[in-house]
Amino acid sequence: MQEQLTPEIVEELGKRAGYAAVEYRNEVDSTNNLAKTLPFPLPGLVVAAMQTAGRGQRGKLWVTEPGALAFSVVLPAEAAPLGYPWAVWTSQVVATVLKETVPQLCPQLTPEEITIKHPNDIYLRGKKLSGILAETTAERIVLGVGLNVNNQLLELREIATSLRVATECKYSLVAILEPIVASLLRLSKELPTAESLQSQ
Repeated sequence: MQEQLTPEIVEELGKRAGYAAVEYRNEVDSTNNLAKTLPFPLPGLVVAAMQTAGRGQRGKLWVTEPGALAFSVVLPAEAAPLGYPWAVWTSQVVATVLKETVPQLCPQLTPEEITIKHPNDIYLRGKKLSGILAETTAERIVLGVGLNVNNQLLELREIATSLRVATECKYSLVAILEPIVASLLRLSKELPTAESLQSQ
């Protein structure tokens, strides 16, 4: 089981999923901040082992501990029409992948236990499991995801949970990360673009 991600593993899974560029860092303030400024070809993927100043909706702090996932998918700005509800779309994709993937890895969890709290939070058994922050620039759409996987959340268990805390199973980070980033990229290509809508 791959408990810790490495640059080589992230590069390999990102390229398998079809990303043109993949960046892995041991620690960042925010994967979204880095994703907005990195000079790399799109679509891109940014993954960090630790995130010290991640942000959620309304500026709430999201700190990523070892054992959790923090990543940002970077798409070209023309991937969908201006104003597209990216946070809602991303939370739906991530939740769907978790419902399909996690019960196969740990039978103690059922798909119905994973829910979405509109617009951008994913809950497991009534506690926050994942948060999504979608941001746009003139050239990029950045979809940031923080997901509690194997981290223990010792100080936050009243309001938050991780897959490991909730199910007592230990998870491969690759087995969780790869289907999510692959689905986000694949499904983003099926969205109507601004250009395709104008040509109709």
